[in-house]
Amino acid sequence: LKMDHHCPWMNNCVGAGNYRHFCLFMFFLAQSCGFVVAICFLAFDDEGTGLEPDEQSCIVASFLISFSILISLCFLGGFHAYLAVSNQTTIEFYGNIHARRMARKNNQRWVNPYSLGLAGNFLEVFKFPFWNPRWLFPWRALFAARCRLPSAGVVRD
Repeated sequence: LKMDHHCPWMNNCVGAGNYRHFCLFMFFLAQSCGFVVAICFLAFDDEGTGLEPDEQSCIVASFLISFSILISLCFLGGFHAYLAVSNQTTIEFYGNIHARRMARKNNQRWVNPYSLGLAGNFLEVFKFPFWNPRWLFPWRALFAARCRLPSAGVVRD
């Protein structure tokens, strides 16, 4: 049921019940790393900071670690943002590669059968529309109210 992957850093499987929280975790972690990078950059902006060499090396180390994590999160978060707005899991994405290639080979356009459109896919993952800022807050949304997983190509009773 919308199993995405097992995350060794969170020691948890990411799927329909917690994919929203996984995406928000990456988003807030990227914001935190960006904040640390900006603060470290500002610490060296002035020539007369008066920092000791040990303090400077700690700031440089913090900058390098945060910047490396931020770059990694941009790639991983960008991929999962694409997955969220296309209503796919990582497993489905890799399973659909062959279908996309075959459609391209036959000069056809491949369409994800589970896609509900950009706004519908965002709503499916984050439980709130994009223009409503409540999607940014990590409280537990009522998953039971949305346990029906609709499909664009399948008509259900």
